[in-house]
Amino acid sequence: MANPTPDVPSVPILLLGDAGVGKSTFLSRLTLGNTAPSAPFTPTPLPTLHDLNQPFPFDIRMYNRPYRFEFSDTSSPSNYTLLDPAVIVLCYSIADPASLANLRTKWIRIAEDHFNPDDRIPIIVLGLQRDVRGREDYRGSVRPSAQGSSPPLPSSGILDTTSISDPVDDNDSDNNGDDEEEDVKPLNPRTFTYPQEALRLAQEMRCDRYCECSALTGELFREVVEDLARTAALTTTEKGGRTEGWGCVGM
Repeated sequence: MANPTPDVPSVPILLLGDAGVGKSTFLSRLTLGNTAPSAPFTPTPLPTLHDLNQPFPFDIRMYNRPYRFEFSDTSSPSNYTLLDPAVIVLCYSIADPASLANLRTKWIRIAEDHFNPDDRIPIIVLGLQRDVRGREDYRGSVRPSAQGSSPPLPSSGILDTTSISDPVDDNDSDNNGDDEEEDVKPLNPRTFTYPQEALRLAQEMRCDRYCECSALTGELFREVVEDLARTAALTTTEKGGRTEGWGCVGM
């Protein structure tokens, strides 16, 4: 990895969160660049990243000057607790409510104890795998993806359905009940997290910002990167990147 020139600020950013929530996919999408809002999004195969190459650099120009953001996560070849991040991103999977709960019970404590004892580092909560939420239909079942089949939802054990059957008449329940149960798998109401639920938790943890995206489909990805970039750039100023007061700003 080439070192930035002396006049280019380098901002280390650390992603924390459970394994499997989508941190690697987010970083893979980030390495492709092309995040400018004016650039049309095109589906592109995501590269495979190697942990030994951390931190992953991301160069951007904003506020009429260049910046380099260096992203690491818990798979860093160095012990991540020994890193010195300027921004912390707490990641969870929208498809796995337990990963959101773990932000409160585990990851915010690690962030505060190891990196932020003086409360100077901005902390952002990032919801990943947003595309899962968009595939729920009004009956609480999961629709197949546009390709005709849906990838399994992490930690849910719920199968995607291919159709929604008509309501079964009571007189035919003995004959058709088993078939309908096979055709439609109800979605556990706790299979995914709503944005207001995660925002409330971020506010309770006194984090600075909340945002969410799907790195797989690119939905809101550019907006999230722009949000992260603004916060990271502010850490190089005297004011810093913390949100004024105790409010948590939603994207």
